[in-house]
Amino acid sequence: MAAGRYVVFKATKGKNVFAIKCGDVEESVNLHNQAVIDCFLRLATPRRSGFVFPQSDFIGTEQGAMLISEFFSGRWLGIQKPSLHSRLSDRDLDSVFDVIVFLSGLKKSDLPTFVQDRARREFTPAYHHAKMDWFSAPALAAGLITEDELESLHTMVGEKIPRAFAHHDLVPWNMCRLKDGRLGVTDSEFARWSVAWYDLAYQYLQLFALEKNRDLAVHALSYLASRLEAQGFAHLAQDIFPALAFRVTGNLWIAAREKDKRQATRQVLARVLSGEFSRLIKS
Repeated sequence: MAAGRYVVFKATKGKNVFAIKCGDVEESVNLHNQAVIDCFLRLATPRRSGFVFPQSDFIGTEQGAMLISEFFSGRWLGIQKPSLHSRLSDRDLDSVFDVIVFLSGLKKSDLPTFVQDRARREFTPAYHHAKMDWFSAPALAAGLITEDELESLHTMVGEKIPRAFAHHDLVPWNMCRLKDGRLGVTDSEFARWSVAWYDLAYQYLQLFALEKNRDLAVHALSYLASRLEAQGFAHLAQDIFPALAFRVTGNLWIAAREKDKRQATRQVLARVLSGEFSRLIKS
């Protein structure tokens, strides 16, 4: 089956089941990144954790690339078509909380050399601001955001961007409740040293603007923020805004192409621009 820029299919060998993701040469960096990250996270995950990352291997040629990963079988927390996000329970959110705390606690110096090199070379403050402008260009042309609003988002992100490691696609349809009770986390091809609290911001924006499920977006953010603040992250209510301001431009890019996403995207943009956490979690 097709999955965005990739062709994805399932294969079996004896009792083993694999997910195979194939992409062209341009996608080989992301597929290689996923193989490196999956193996690193699998080894770095503490024993007896309630979550797990797949074992993955990468094969690259001049014609394209292939990622071979352990296939997770169980109850997926969300399926995009049709949307089944009612499956995201508080127990599931507790598992998501554990994953976010683990990922955000990783030190840059502990990351694989390949990931550290990409962070120094590519994922700089200048990169993030340039990416925001690129994402926002079609939204500006479509009237979804004004120049002043975009400037406000740039100001929120700032030049001294708080940093942490992030999965970059931590959403329900990439998480599976396995038969042994653990949470399997997949699709880490975009994982990187990123804006702090990116995963928390990304999940909120994707549920709100992409899936147009405001109630779940608000509940999930409120629940996870409460647990994180109780864990000692006292300034989360403000620290999340650079990640929100950066990522919402990606949602604007999607809304410029898909008109049915525009109303929800404008609504969530207004919440982000308010700079008030209470507005984010307002029902």
